[in-house]
Amino acid sequence: MTELFGIPVSVLLENSGWPAFFLACLLVMFGRLVPATTHKRELEREIKRGDDLKEALDATIAAHAVEAHQLAEVLSFVRVARAAAGRTPGSDDEGP
Repeated sequence: MTELFGIPVSVLLENSGWPAFFLACLLVMFGRLVPATTHKRELEREIKRGDDLKEALDATIAAHAVEAHQLAEVLSFVRVARAAAGRTPGSDDEGP
């Protein structure tokens, strides 16, 4: 084996800095350093993780919408109670 991806092995052995880095990049890109099954498994895991995060975000958004609706109902009740007591929303007097 005198060449690796068209690069003479002697060049790789003499200049071990950048050529070794370049060779490692080539090996990763062509799937020789990390097996394709490992890459596929990790990719599927990350896709599943992204899907789980999307589901969690959707659940959080739905929960916030419910909270906002409940808060609006409470504020509406307070406005009605204040109006029934004859107080305006901006009055400064203390009391229920």
